[in-house]
Amino acid sequence: MRARGHLTGGAVVALSTTATAIASHRIPAADHPLAWGLAATVLFFSLFPDVDTASLPQRWFYKGVILGLLVLAWQGEFALATVVAAISMLPLIDHHRGWTHSVLSPVVGPTIAAAVLLGWRHLELEGEVGLIELWKPGYSVLLGGAVIGWYTHLFLDGLLRIFPPDPE
Repeated sequence: MRARGHLTGGAVVALSTTATAIASHRIPAADHPLAWGLAATVLFFSLFPDVDTASLPQRWFYKGVILGLLVLAWQGEFALATVVAAISMLPLIDHHRGWTHSVLSPVVGPTIAAAVLLGWRHLELEGEVGLIELWKPGYSVLLGGAVIGWYTHLFLDGLLRIFPPDPE
């Protein structure tokens, strides 16, 4: 699928996911920063697997990443900004449709990123706060958004089939 399809599909799923999170009271309201964060996370990961090719979408993706990093830095979220920066570069270390298009990557990748972020924050606080206390309810929403966005990309690429093909 072309980038426009992934952008459109990602935006539709991002809005649907955010609306569902609001309706199920995972997010307090549409104007809450977590709503914007969830929509951005789903959209980010719906485009993420294809940013390994030099293209106009790649340039716009990284412009968005820079904007997001500036916002995170402005909010003092330097650890999160560092993790986002590192994650955004990962597709560039492999060929197109490499590890980013495997079926397990959407679960393994965000889970490792969350573990790194929690471990980093735990070290910053010199172990005074346990890992369970560091996990905020919003993290689950964002982690779920990452998985949903990434699987959206794989689904739109035809790598995930809801219904198996008919035998011939």
